[in-house]
Amino acid sequence: MNDEGLTVGHAVPLSRVAELSPVVAERYVSRRELAELMGVSVDCVDYFVRLGMPSETWGLRRRVFTASAAVAWARDHAGRRAV
Repeated sequence: MNDEGLTVGHAVPLSRVAELSPVVAERYVSRRELAELMGVSVDCVDYFVRLGMPSETWGLRRRVFTASAAVAWARDHAGRRAV
């Protein structure tokens, strides 16, 4: 048995899955909030979106981001030059 009281190598009952691996939903942030988190201007965020930063558009105009995905993208693209 492991620390959770489950026998190793056996299926976990579906009723226990939520207890063992809670899912924490990340909230979406606006362009302004992302700019503040990253320490850049909103214009920079817009530029990053044009370069491919992951985002979603809600409705016709509202663009939102998951901060973790946006920051990971920025870290991955740090130092690269746009053509």
